[in-house]
Amino acid sequence: MARERKPDQAVDSPSLSEAATDKRVSVRVRVAEDPTAPSGLVIQLASDKSPAVRRAVAGRRGLPAAVARTLASDSDKQVRERIAENPATPGDVLVQLVNDPLFPVRSAVIENTACDEDVQLAICRSPYKDSRYQLAQGENLSAKTIACLSVDPSPEVRETLAIQTTDPGTLALLVADASPRVRAGAAFNSLTTADQRRALARDSKSVVRGALVQTVTLDEEDLQLLVRDRAVEVRWWMACSLVTPPHIREILRSDPDPTVRLQAEGPAKHKWQVDPTDDLH
Repeated sequence: MARERKPDQAVDSPSLSEAATDKRVSVRVRVAEDPTAPSGLVIQLASDKSPAVRRAVAGRRGLPAAVARTLASDSDKQVRERIAENPATPGDVLVQLVNDPLFPVRSAVIENTACDEDVQLAICRSPYKDSRYQLAQGENLSAKTIACLSVDPSPEVRETLAIQTTDPGTLALLVADASPRVRAGAAFNSLTTADQRRALARDSKSVVRGALVQTVTLDEEDLQLLVRDRAVEVRWWMACSLVTPPHIREILRSDPDPTVRLQAEGPAKHKWQVDPTDDLH
């Protein structure tokens, strides 16, 4: 009498076809995950009634393009997410998933190593600000993608790009952006030139000047200007910053505002102190 196979045993190759129709979901899942499963079985399992089986198919290496296209419209969000994160998914399918109604699926597209320029530009054209925001945080963006994001309608997206772009032309554009939020993002970027930092130190908005003093090293002329800034939050952030030189911190210890004086005693000691205006948070 033949011994019955236990549910957790591996599926033998000769029995793959039989196992693909097994009543037990766990068995069909193992077939879907089996790298030796023929394409015919993979296509068959792509329409399995169990989402768990379809998820296993969606995560296969070397997934057939036709199967990826089918599962990209699956009713189960985790199936679509598996397709979105699978490096074997064709570019046109990733472009389709760029407009998925669920963020986890769209996010997986952006994190996919197969997210090339065509997919990136599709994200730039999408109506989903959260996707464009995530894309702006990424690396390996094409020049066309960066150019598209630099004129994104959302200040939050442009701000994110401004903070971390390494492209001098893009940074120059964002330093002069109409939105104070974007200029503040550019002020955080350590690749700004001395002339750009000089302009940002004289920006009309305190949110920009306050961002500038937090992370970048400034020329003495700019330091002397900002240590006496008319906005208390700018001086407070200067007192918080670990890049503020000792002689500037000494001036801040005599600041008219007590919260600035307290912070100037040592930013590490009083890091719990709340920004006096909260404008920059």
